[in-house]
Amino acid sequence: MVRSQTIARQIVLIALLCFASFAQSPQSEIKHFAKEGLAFDYPAKWTLTDKSNSQVQHLILSNPENSVLVMVIAYRDLITQQDQVTYARENVTKPFVEQIVQKLSTSGTTPERDFVCVKVGTHDINGYRLRSVFNKEATTAEIYSLVVGHRFLNLVYIRSDKDEQQGASVWETVRSTLNIEAKQAVGKSDDDPLMMQDVGILNGHAVKLPPPRYPAEAKGEHVSGTVLVEVTIDEEGNVASAHTVSGHVLLRAASKEAALKAKFTPTIICGKPVKVTGVITYNFVAR
Repeated sequence: MVRSQTIARQIVLIALLCFASFAQSPQSEIKHFAKEGLAFDYPAKWTLTDKSNSQVQHLILSNPENSVLVMVIAYRDLITQQDQVTYARENVTKPFVEQIVQKLSTSGTTPERDFVCVKVGTHDINGYRLRSVFNKEATTAEIYSLVVGHRFLNLVYIRSDKDEQQGASVWETVRSTLNIEAKQAVGKSDDDPLMMQDVGILNGHAVKLPPPRYPAEAKGEHVSGTVLVEVTIDEEGNVASAHTVSGHVLLRAASKEAALKAKFTPTIICGKPVKVTGVITYNFVAR
């Protein structure tokens, strides 16, 4: 994702400027947005602003009668590997969250943060919720990341707490109808590992983590170093698949073998056990 953090900073600035500009309106008629594969519905009395560029589709929903801001940010680069999702969450979503934290801290109040779950289409997605005071109003911001149609998305929902009721309808409408038409050439569904959460380094969360054997070939050459193994963990905490991503070639097979025997506490997201990805590290000392 080209210039991802720069784009995130620009999006945050646009969001807070819009949020500061908009002060309950009936929501009956529905409009449909569809462009370049991205589609969703929204209440007709809301204003849709398109701030898209060559890297990202950036749609903003607002209403001059309240403070609610809903943003759909769909990056144009196709996502085909789990490591792309991990990179995007680390280099797009997390910096984006931190920039919103900074903006919400301008009133001298440090935002409270926690995790929250919502349903987007048929998927339960977890994200960040920030609570603070902005322009002398109690304010909440929610930021989610997901993959739809092999594109990485951030969904953002910002509102003064007093406008929560007005925002709930538009937020629900967008989430329940959001879709991106997948490129046929990619050939995977949105139920593949691209929808999984990445939980980072796993060593401290293992119920069972057998040490890897030290291969005879490595011993003969006094090989040492660290091997990183990326794993997929199923709903029961078992390692379903593993592949090495770095480390000496003579140590990789033994590391993968050990990783496949590991066992973890199941990860619960939105109240349900889910598949996750993460990394196990193995440190070898020359013998």
